[in-house]
Amino acid sequence: MADHTASRSLQEIFEKRIEEMTILNTGLERSEFLAKDLEWFRQQGHAIPEPSTHGVSYAHYLEELSEKDPQEFICHFYNTYFAHSAGGRMKGRKVAEKILDKKELEF
Repeated sequence: MADHTASRSLQEIFEKRIEEMTILNTGLERSEFLAKDLEWFRQQGHAIPEPSTHGVSYAHYLEELSEKDPQEFICHFYNTYFAHSAGGRMKGRKVAEKILDKKELEF
């Protein structure tokens, strides 16, 4: 679950910076979906942890990178998005089958 909250923080940073760069409504926005997933877990009785120290540090790094080197930030965003969308969705389906009564997560 900690990885899910860290992912939400990172997605919020990505989306904030992408929005500031006027790259809007790409269909790549994920933080709203992560928020829905976390809320569902909370409703199931799970505590939602704060992002880890590493997740917070990484989020700060991304903010700095977006200001210092926007092109590198965009490459980082692109790679992270496709890693999450390809592998993450496949893993999500397996987790849903095994432990979530086939509940498919939004992210």
